[in-house]
Amino acid sequence: MWIYRKKTRFFVTYLLVAWVILSSCLSSQPGERTAIPTTLNSVLVTPDITHSVVAIPVAQTDTSTIQAELLVSPSLFSSPSVSSIPENPPTVTATTTPIEPIPPGWIAFGDNIFGSIDIIQTNGIGRRSIVESVIQPGQPVWSPDGQWIAFLGSSYNYGRQIYLVRPDGSELKQLTFSHEYKNTFSWSPDGQSIVYSQVTNAGKDPELSEVDLFIYEIDPPRIRQLTDTPGVYEHTPAYSPSGDAIAFTSVGKDDQPHIFQLMVMNLDGTNAKQILETPINVYAFAWSPDGKQIVFISSETETDFYACDDLYLVNLDGGDPKRLTTSHECNASLSWSPNGEWITFSRASCNYPAPPGRGDIYVIHSSGGGLTRLSNTHRTVSPAWSPWPALQADKTFTITELGANLSLRSTHSLSGETLAWLNRGEHIVVLDGPEEADEYLWWYVRVVESGKEGWVADNPGWYEAE
Repeated sequence: MWIYRKKTRFFVTYLLVAWVILSSCLSSQPGERTAIPTTLNSVLVTPDITHSVVAIPVAQTDTSTIQAELLVSPSLFSSPSVSSIPENPPTVTATTTPIEPIPPGWIAFGDNIFGSIDIIQTNGIGRRSIVESVIQPGQPVWSPDGQWIAFLGSSYNYGRQIYLVRPDGSELKQLTFSHEYKNTFSWSPDGQSIVYSQVTNAGKDPELSEVDLFIYEIDPPRIRQLTDTPGVYEHTPAYSPSGDAIAFTSVGKDDQPHIFQLMVMNLDGTNAKQILETPINVYAFAWSPDGKQIVFISSETETDFYACDDLYLVNLDGGDPKRLTTSHECNASLSWSPNGEWITFSRASCNYPAPPGRGDIYVIHSSGGGLTRLSNTHRTVSPAWSPWPALQADKTFTITELGANLSLRSTHSLSGETLAWLNRGEHIVVLDGPEEADEYLWWYVRVVESGKEGWVADNPGWYEAE
């Protein structure tokens, strides 16, 4: 939702709460920049969710109501020294070295117009909806084995909550239950907990509203509050790929201007530090899979009503951030490819009167080249790249539960003769492919156990690497 400028402190506070709840762009007041919320996608690991999920009341801001202490040992996080963004940051341009093609895979995203979670292959084919029965679904995040997609959605009895679904649309389940809004979330690398932001007192007096971080421990299910900083909104949390720290963005309710800072803290919520020494907003960010880089979105200039921005890349071992795009459009929702070479994001026009949620999916190489548009519907947001590695010739992979009963065919076509069926736990060797036909990528494989060969259509989550 695009919101016009207002002058009063009360209304500014109200806008900040609305920003976190609705994940929308805020307008800018003179001397301030506002942020574009995003689904944060760091390296995620799905937990064992075969057990029943128990509904646990969410703890409120009174920390005395928290039921459990953190069970992990804190490790002090030493923030690296990163220079401030220069006045005219260098723009990364494609090098003379050829860029590798966009790797095969899947991207999940929200459709703001039709209200669904969709998936599409990274070459732009095979789009399909997998969630349509949840109110306002959005901000999907893949588990690293590709077996689940977590997302935010609403129900008739609760506020915005965390849901899980298989990438084929089966086994939809609600993970959290409360009347408070969940905003963004991240799995811990060991799969034992989820850190998320929550808005309390939403829709009430903005002066009383708070945005804090909570941890949901999976087994046994319990919830505890991680942060409770008066006068500060803390949101968009993400575990580091190594699992030894949590990054998040922070903004003071009464700060003028309202600067969204990128912070990092220990797993127990202590030793919070600003990770980028920069006075400008960090709208969205994502850790690279190896944890050595961060891509983030920021704006270098003030705008009248809208925040138009670009992508920047920074090495965490030092050096100035480098600019990847010069679009001056509304970019959001960053996510890395598994090989750490490509980045997907959504982009919408900043020109008034841009309809709410009207964006498209793009990918760009980390070198700054290869910008590619994957959708052209003007209604897609929050893309998230599937985390499993792409199939490769002469490599061996294991068939998962989602790959069971896929058929081997005589040709790379849905009309090809069925030669055999795949079974969970079998191993395949990729011999050829991919070939594109019937809105699928096709791979020619050999089943190690039986020796049978044939073409199989690429489906999300149907294999895992050895």
